[in-house]
Amino acid sequence: MLPKMKPGKQRGKPVNVPYSLPIIFQVQD
Repeated sequence: MLPKMKPGKQRGKPVNVPYSLPIIFQVQD
């Protein structure tokens, strides 16, 4: 769904990689 190679952007907003990873896991969980 979301480009795992570019976790620097979440919903069109620039976010930190360490913060975007847990967000993706929570959404899938």
